[in-house]
Amino acid sequence: MPRRSLPFTLALALALVPAAVAVSPAAAADAPGYIRVAHLSPDTAAADISLSALSGGTTLYELTDVPYGGVSKYMTLTPGTYALAMAPSVAGTNTPVVNADIEVASGKAVTIAAVGPNASINIKTIEDDLTAPAAGTSRARVVQASTTQNSISVKTAAGVQLASNAAFGDVGSYADVAPGATTVTLTTSSGDTPADVDFADGAAQTLFVVDKASGGLTVVSVLDSSTVTETPVGGMSTGGGALAIAARSGEQTLAGGVLLAVLALALTLAGLRGRRAETARRA
Repeated sequence: MPRRSLPFTLALALALVPAAVAVSPAAAADAPGYIRVAHLSPDTAAADISLSALSGGTTLYELTDVPYGGVSKYMTLTPGTYALAMAPSVAGTNTPVVNADIEVASGKAVTIAAVGPNASINIKTIEDDLTAPAAGTSRARVVQASTTQNSISVKTAAGVQLASNAAFGDVGSYADVAPGATTVTLTTSSGDTPADVDFADGAAQTLFVVDKASGGLTVVSVLDSSTVTETPVGGMSTGGGALAIAARSGEQTLAGGVLLAVLALALTLAGLRGRRAETARRA
């Protein structure tokens, strides 16, 4: 009898395992998507950018005073369609210069860029690759966001061609480069412009070529394969996608806790049955 009690109790516990796991239906839901926002309109003042749910208009993320050349960190959202609004960061002015519907796909990462002069500003969706290269290697690409140059080529000091005669709005392919601090050369019909870049080891990044306020060109270098769970730059309201992910993690933790409790109960019952059988045998 004592030898039969443990398997019986464990069988009961295993029978209850599906019920314990069932408390986490969200665990099987689609993976979240990730977006970041870039302000690349040179004659548009610092902007307030918000992401809202289409139904109900609840603001999920809000970035304030985003300057020209500013790029947010990735924001986590459940798959679906969201409303993006971009308005000047000026007191008493809340009329958006950009309104757009944004699709967030499961497991995908995109950069939503407001590009072009203010009079013809538009939204460009750029697909990002969050897969980091192997250690000892870096990966980079170029987004040509300059409104003053029709054609730009970009080459590293080691001779890797990242862009060749790129037109406004062109998005280059990723290329492997040696990690470390170096200089890239931006070549236009007006000549060459050097720009300092630090290629991160084991990471992918995007070089946004933008116009300088004083004239000429510069580069904004942003990691693509950085941690996607980081909060964006600027204020972030509560609710929405970020909390949905946190809730999902909580449900998974709850399921694990229930499972451990069931197994602990099983072992306790096994011990009690064993002691009772031993007492009966001694009597």
